[in-house]
Amino acid sequence: MKNIALIVLCLVFIRSAWALTPPWSDSMLEQDSDLVVEGEIGEPILCLGLVDQNKCFDKKKFSVPLKVKKVIKGKGKKEETLKLTFFYYDYSKSNCVGDQAATVRSGERGIYYLKKLGDGSYQIVHWSGAKVLKEGTKGIPKCP
Repeated sequence: MKNIALIVLCLVFIRSAWALTPPWSDSMLEQDSDLVVEGEIGEPILCLGLVDQNKCFDKKKFSVPLKVKKVIKGKGKKEETLKLTFFYYDYSKSNCVGDQAATVRSGERGIYYLKKLGDGSYQIVHWSGAKVLKEGTKGIPKCP
């Protein structure tokens, strides 16, 4: 009887569990990228606004300059400054877990796998598409 109760409990838990997307390999990231660069995140990080809001999270969009130190793939120039946009999922108002996004901080240096957007800015391909070589020094600003 104990075993049946345990199995039922496990099935209930598994059925309600959320799966998080695993990291992509470097080859998958590179294949899906328009541009791969080694660069440094600059300042300021600007809030572009609230994009989505639900019972679990607030999805906020940010913009930050990315200074290119080395081009690994694609058409880019060394010392060029790109406009990088990223999303931040704020789960602080709930007990939910879920979607992930690449979050960057001023002062971080790393390898960035980027997709060009229609407005000329770039977005990190996948949450695992920022390979940080040097940790950032500042957090993300408050966003209304």
